[in-house]
Amino acid sequence: MLLFRLFGSALLLRVGNVFGGGIMTGKQCSSSSIRYLNQSEAVALDQDLFNEYKFSVDQLMELAGLSVAMAVAKVYPPSLYKSSLIVCGPGNNGGDGLVAARHMKLFGYKVAVHYPKRTPRPLYENLLHQCKNFGVDIVEQLPHPKDLINDYNILVDALFGFSFKPPVRDELKPALDALLDSGLPVCRYSKVIYLLFCCT
Repeated sequence: MLLFRLFGSALLLRVGNVFGGGIMTGKQCSSSSIRYLNQSEAVALDQDLFNEYKFSVDQLMELAGLSVAMAVAKVYPPSLYKSSLIVCGPGNNGGDGLVAARHMKLFGYKVAVHYPKRTPRPLYENLLHQCKNFGVDIVEQLPHPKDLINDYNILVDALFGFSFKPPVRDELKPALDALLDSGLPVCRYSKVIYLLFCCT
């Protein structure tokens, strides 16, 4: 099984090691032990998690979104980076971003979401509803990329996932421009829960 070939026998222990400072495993990962997944490995891992381990999309999205929020909080703590904008795309990555927004709000950030191409499915509609109920601002129209610095300290890129293939749709170009041209720190991620790494 790909899951065990890529991560050994304890994916969750690896996540605990990364975000828990090594508490769960007793050792800390170094940056030299990071190994990112390529697109085909990420797709195969997704399939293993769905088919072999019977995870649902909802479960994986919740884990990924929480992992993103934890990673952002570790690198850009809310005590120093108070305001964040999460740019969400129409697929699962966008759903992960909506989950991350909810958690980041609970972590103490002032959070806004820009979700220009919404997915008309109950899962995504419910995630957006949760964001609104948790007090996450929904930004319909982005200001010019250079003006984002007036309202936000960091951006989170949840626009495209590992299945993205160009070209970028016209309705998503302003969101991409914001991520590329704002001058703000951008937290880029693609399925953080999956691509993490193996510690040796």
